[in-house]
Amino acid sequence: MDLVPVTLDPLDSDYIEIVTTADLHIGARTHDSARAARHRQYILDSPNRYTLCLGDDFENNLRSSPGAGVFEQQLSPREQRAYGLRWFAPLVEADALLGFLESNHSFRGLKEADFSYEEWLADTCKTRYFGYHANLKVRVGEQVYTLFATHGSTGASTDGGLLNAVLRLRDVCDAEVYLMGHAHRQLVHETLRVRPDLATNTLAEYRQHFAVAGSFLSYDGSYAAQLNLPRGCPGQISVRLYADCHHAEVVRLAD
Repeated sequence: MDLVPVTLDPLDSDYIEIVTTADLHIGARTHDSARAARHRQYILDSPNRYTLCLGDDFENNLRSSPGAGVFEQQLSPREQRAYGLRWFAPLVEADALLGFLESNHSFRGLKEADFSYEEWLADTCKTRYFGYHANLKVRVGEQVYTLFATHGSTGASTDGGLLNAVLRLRDVCDAEVYLMGHAHRQLVHETLRVRPDLATNTLAEYRQHFAVAGSFLSYDGSYAAQLNLPRGCPGQISVRLYADCHHAEVVRLAD
């Protein structure tokens, strides 16, 4: 895995925001286009906001796909791609896209036809394609932060199981902020850690932040309702990184 350096200097503010865009599921019968439009406008409303796309941007139901079948989609694959390009175009114009992550719905195309929707989006939007993990070194003013993001693969159905899944990301890579999608439920957690400071022979405290983003699917009529899964908060996550002091905030964004 490579550490990707990114410099994001705030304009007329003391911090920048990295906002998740997770699980749009464009083309799904229960895709909430109004919610997605509000989310995009939130990003566009400030030059200090950027978005990291955590995967499952398209529904991409194939005949071999588990769960909902091809007839549960409201758009064909070609229509999904066209819709996606229109949806992301304002973010491309605003230079607000940090990149795209690979995900299970996109992987269906890789498995069947050697075609990744997420890689195609990244290439078309002229931004980064991270693959399965994004390891970012984010410089904001004089401060440097580390961020790890992945789409996720958990099947957890409770908040406790979901928290365990995102906490286990520490075993993949050490970072200050961890972001995950896939579960369609919003969750934020924080822990205080210590690491040895060999220069001063002390233990230096630092915070680790963990967050799971919701989706842009409505509940009624979805496969979550079919499987009697709990309703999760659908909102996304904002990571606020400050320029003048080393301080990160990870907050829930209202739907």
